[in-house]
Amino acid sequence: MARDLAGGVVLTVAAMFNPIGPSPILISGVGESFGLNCGFRLLPGFVADQARGRPATITPIPFSLGWTMVAVFISLLFIAVIGQVIRF
Repeated sequence: MARDLAGGVVLTVAAMFNPIGPSPILISGVGESFGLNCGFRLLPGFVADQARGRPATITPIPFSLGWTMVAVFISLLFIAVIGQVIRF
C-alpha cells in the first residue's frame, strides 16, 4: 500500500509542473498514477495463477535507510527532469 501511495505522490508532484494548467494535473497526475499503481496490486494474483507448481515462499525485504535515500534522490531527479525539461 505504501508503494502505491509513494508512486502516486511522486507522479502527481511531477505533473504539478505541467505548464498547460491544472486539469492535466488532475487527469494524468492523480488519475493515471494512482490508478496504475493500484493496478499493480492485481499482478501477484496473475503471477500466482501461472506458477501453480512452485511452492509459495515469501521473504520480506528488510528496510534499508540507504535505499530509501537513493529512492528519494531519484524521485527528486525524476520530478526535476520530467517536470521542468520536457514540454508538450
